[in-house]
Amino acid sequence: MEAAHALSDATCQTKPVDLETRGTFMFLRVLLRVPSAEELEILEREYQRALTYYQQHPKQAAALAEVGQLSPPSDADQLPEFAATMLLANMLFNLDESLTHE
Repeated sequence: MEAAHALSDATCQTKPVDLETRGTFMFLRVLLRVPSAEELEILEREYQRALTYYQQHPKQAAALAEVGQLSPPSDADQLPEFAATMLLANMLFNLDESLTHE
């Protein structure tokens, strides 16, 4: 989760203008390639689900952002976005491709 926290932080600091930019940034850092249209669609769907959840459950977003040794975002309004991005990062880190780089 620490790596997902760090990637979420780096992604959110770039202030991506859309989900395609966010997903591509993250894919390049984890898998060293650009995502396919299908992969972007999955990332966008899961990001929207997570964002909706964390917007409705801000305490869970704050708890997730507190995981690990890195500091959470100082602006509470950013916590749902940060937590949803952290979830995507965790998904990417758990892909077989990221583990084996095949």
